[in-house]
Amino acid sequence: MRLLERLRRLLRRHSATVALAAAAAWMMAAGVLAHEWDTIPDAAQAPQHLRAQLDAKLADRARGAPPLPAGEHLTVAANVSGTLPGGWLVRYVATVRATQEFKVGARGDVKEPLPERVRFEPSLTVVTRWQRVVALLGVLLGLTACAVWARFGRGYDAFVCYSRSDAARVTQIAAALDDYGVRTCMDTRGAIVAGDPWQARVARYLGGLRAAVVFVGRDGVAKGQAWEVSLITALAEVGRCRAIVARLPGSAAVPSELSKYAWIEVGDGASGDAETVREMLEALDRGGPAVP
Repeated sequence: MRLLERLRRLLRRHSATVALAAAAAWMMAAGVLAHEWDTIPDAAQAPQHLRAQLDAKLADRARGAPPLPAGEHLTVAANVSGTLPGGWLVRYVATVRATQEFKVGARGDVKEPLPERVRFEPSLTVVTRWQRVVALLGVLLGLTACAVWARFGRGYDAFVCYSRSDAARVTQIAAALDDYGVRTCMDTRGAIVAGDPWQARVARYLGGLRAAVVFVGRDGVAKGQAWEVSLITALAEVGRCRAIVARLPGSAAVPSELSKYAWIEVGDGASGDAETVREMLEALDRGGPAVP
């Protein structure tokens, strides 16, 4: 499960690259198909390709025929099959039925071929290399599925509980997590919009999310956070959600209901953000499954 989540984050982080790879793969496949279509051999090539075999087989048939009166004409027929040069996805099997007339010489058992009296009836069969076709389709569909999952997957990885007074700082950290493929669930980022029953939404998210990050600011746990914190701690007690406490710079002491959990001290500046994100990623790797 942890490996799947890391893959999910990696795809989200590089969604544009995955989409470009999928598009390039489809374009290459289209080029291969166009080339195969343009290089289908003409059935008329078959006699040329198999001419030596045909001549030998016709001559053998003529030699094996019973003696005939001198000057008589003998008509023999032969079938020869062979493979013509093919493409990567298909190969071509040529079958030629040929008839030729021979003139019986003075001795009766010597037959001289009459080159102008030969007739070819070629046919061409296209044989699909199914193993290669299946492999190519598998690669194309796999890349396409990864691109769609990375671009349009709406799953969240962690719920963010914070005070409105700390919104700017928290949003900055959430954006940094997004850069690592962690999709954060925040009301200011589209998870809850005007008109939604917010408590029902929060309960639904927390009921399925793998973790919740609780930011403690200057006011400790603000009044608007209290209900969310009580739900998070209740779920954490029964192992259904991992409570990750993050203490913002200059914040009050961590409340008693959250002090049982090891917390992260959020640093100042870019270096502080980098360390905070690293610690949060480590904590999230120990959580449960993400909500779809």
